[in-house]
Amino acid sequence: MTILELTIDDVGTQGDGIAHHGNETIFIAGALTGERVRADISDNTNMVKRGQLLEILIPCSLRSDPPCIHFSKCGGCQFQHMKDSAYTTVKLGQLQQTLARAGIPLPSMLPVVTTAIQTRKRARFIAHRDKRGLLTLGFNEWRSHAIVPLSMCSVMVPAITNLLEPLKKHLPLWLPPDTALRRSSNVASRWA
Repeated sequence: MTILELTIDDVGTQGDGIAHHGNETIFIAGALTGERVRADISDNTNMVKRGQLLEILIPCSLRSDPPCIHFSKCGGCQFQHMKDSAYTTVKLGQLQQTLARAGIPLPSMLPVVTTAIQTRKRARFIAHRDKRGLLTLGFNEWRSHAIVPLSMCSVMVPAITNLLEPLKKHLPLWLPPDTALRRSSNVASRWA
């Protein structure tokens, strides 16, 4: 275990804060540009170093309270801790960098449009029945196969959230024990 204090230089495409320590680039989920954080840095076997956010020492003005109670564990949404204005700035900057790397001149663009909570229409659920027959229904944890069990989701449209309890009741009738099932829908939103 290596604990470091780091300053976050940028936010990556998957929502991780990006910090630099010596010659290493370290990705820290939940950290935002300009923040000073304490993080536990894992000794990854691949080229990517990741850190677990332990404490925000100096928060930035981009930070917002996530609307979902599952945000800290769930892998469904990665930018809820960021104000809408910061989110649009980050996403626009990522698009501009991608176009610049490809040698494409920046076109004139319409303003970025964001969506409100309870408008997410795309979700990939995981259902798993263990060997004893107990069902867990939810989303995968961020970068994990573990399942965050859901009884609600504050970013999805209520019509999808309202299906969780009936699914929990009916899936055990046809999903065999020690089996997992993944299903998704097709319409994206800002929270995807």
